[in-house]
Amino acid sequence: MEKNIEIVSPNGILDRTASSQFERKVSQCLEAGADIVLIDFQDVSFIDSSGLNALGSAIKAVQSEGKEIFCCSPNDQVKIVFDVSGFDRILELFEDRDEFEKKVLSKE
Repeated sequence: MEKNIEIVSPNGILDRTASSQFERKVSQCLEAGADIVLIDFQDVSFIDSSGLNALGSAIKAVQSEGKEIFCCSPNDQVKIVFDVSGFDRILELFEDRDEFEKKVLSKE
């Protein structure tokens, strides 16, 4: 059975200003029947504590529905923030979409 994958691609700075839109997009993915939500950080230049809180809320919302959530394409700043905050231990992070597809989708 093929899983429905929905992709959220925030851009610029993921901060308090962008957080509500980010959370809304994740909710829309779940409403669309996503089995997997992929957060693609390719166009995110910076993430602050408000962005991390929004990401934490997204993780909780997706997992409470019994669905999966992954992230890909972080820049060095995002990787450091994930490492320092511990998000790298609760969320699987892939270098890019290709790595995500190889490691997650090939298991199906």
